[in-house]
Amino acid sequence: MRVSVLGVRFPPHHTGGYELHCAATVAGLRAAGHDVQVLTSDLREPGVQGPADPPWVHRALRAFDPAGSWPGLRAAAAGERHNARVLAAHL
Repeated sequence: MRVSVLGVRFPPHHTGGYELHCAATVAGLRAAGHDVQVLTSDLREPGVQGPADPPWVHRALRAFDPAGSWPGLRAAAAGERHNARVLAAHL
């Protein structure tokens, strides 16, 4: 089975339990022999070091850093158009 997982964050760049549960689910599906691709944002947690992402993790979506400032309507719209193109190509 081919599975696409879509999320704002994915370990090691995560903020809580949701992302860890998602990673555990992905690991279980991959261990069962399924083709799982993860599409996530380019947000990075400061100071987090980890191994390079495997080829099935794609950090190509743009997201606004909740700790940052609002980029403005024009930048937000450009980010949404970018994400729509990335998602269409991924699917």
